[in-house]
Amino acid sequence: MPFVMRDSSGAVVALVRDRGTDAGEEMSLDHPDVLEFLDDDRLSAFARGNWLHNDASMARVVEDLIDVLLARRVLDFVDLPLEAQQKILMRRGRRNDLDYLARLNPPNQDDELGD
Repeated sequence: MPFVMRDSSGAVVALVRDRGTDAGEEMSLDHPDVLEFLDDDRLSAFARGNWLHNDASMARVVEDLIDVLLARRVLDFVDLPLEAQQKILMRRGRRNDLDYLARLNPPNQDDELGD
């Protein structure tokens, strides 16, 4: 359970894992004060960002699935709606562009970051 930090009015302003000098009481994640803090717009924006990343990852899974179905001839590309065909072709083109750029600048083994 996290520890909460409160402002002068008593509202929760932060959740911390370990009790520190500013952290007060330990509180469950389903406590109304914690839930109110977690519903804050700033954190909602962070959560939306995580969902966007998750959605992008899921889109890649769907693309790979479509590729497998096409390769195994379970599905014909022309059977997809025109809008779906256009979106797939657009994403493939963009991915090819990114792959080309990555080949122009391959990872350097001596790079400190390893990338």
